[in-house]
Amino acid sequence: MRYSHYSAEDFALDPSFRQWVRQPGDHTHRILWEKWLVQNPHRLAEVEEARHLVEMLDYPGEGEHLREAEKQELWVQIQSTVSREKTVARPAFLSRLAGSVVWRSAAILLLAAGIAVWWFLNNAPVQVRTAYGTIQRVVLPDSSVVTLNGNSSLSWSPQWSADRPREVWLEGEAFFDVTHQHRKGNARFLVHIGGATVEVLGTQFNVSQRGTDARIVLSSGRIKLNLTGKKENVFMHPGEVVDLTGRNGKIARRKARPQLYTAWRNRELIFDETPLAEIARIIESTYGRKVIFTQKELAAYRISGTIPSDSADMLLEALAVSSDLQINKKSNTILISKSK
Repeated sequence: MRYSHYSAEDFALDPSFRQWVRQPGDHTHRILWEKWLVQNPHRLAEVEEARHLVEMLDYPGEGEHLREAEKQELWVQIQSTVSREKTVARPAFLSRLAGSVVWRSAAILLLAAGIAVWWFLNNAPVQVRTAYGTIQRVVLPDSSVVTLNGNSSLSWSPQWSADRPREVWLEGEAFFDVTHQHRKGNARFLVHIGGATVEVLGTQFNVSQRGTDARIVLSSGRIKLNLTGKKENVFMHPGEVVDLTGRNGKIARRKARPQLYTAWRNRELIFDETPLAEIARIIESTYGRKVIFTQKELAAYRISGTIPSDSADMLLEALAVSSDLQINKKSNTILISKSK
């Protein structure tokens, strides 16, 4: 049969095929095309495409024979429809629907992004970080005042509410002057450091956390230390110093003058038989200078006196003058040796 080489467009133009599609109850045409499909099952795709074209097109007439003008008009419609189908590959209403979905999705994404930015700006932690050798005063949302030493950072949430404790996270050294809150809710003030949480109520204290070691010095008020991994809390009284050593949180408590550990706020350091190893630790952590003792026994050498700490160079000069030590500076390294 001539249908063997028909394309989908040819089927759609054939009067018998159109009659079968548009009037499936017509016995003659139905028998013809069903029999032909049984004999040519490999042409099912073209037949289905042609059926789709016939159902979509508005025919100029349904006679057995089309006039040439009608045939050309029908052919133009078919070609246009086929081209549009191949290019778009879906009905127009689906394209409009997809477009609206894309726009709705874009709007939702923009809205979500806006909400995320708003949340970030309003809830992202506030952080203050100091450079080596600098001191900075920070006022918290509850009007508590924190003085940060060099090479230190303090962070907190910008949203403080009455039903939650006031919380800050410290790395380095800072002096806290905490305001007492008369609130019906949670008035606690918490300072999180490496191996402990310092809980206070209206107090002044100094916290130094460097590496795995920490030191808490209480000037006034009351402090409770919640130590990581330990069931019992440590309660501190004014004039007490607690040293936490190592990751296991070894505790050492002693009495001392708080001024020895808080004088740095006034840009001076007070030493009272302080081992040189302790002073070296201050220089390294606060000013970022590496200290090397040319003789090991110098680590136990003790220093007493008040030394200005405006800068590392001023501190080192005063240290050399007030002792019989020889101090040499090479780039970012400090060599300490005995005077000849």
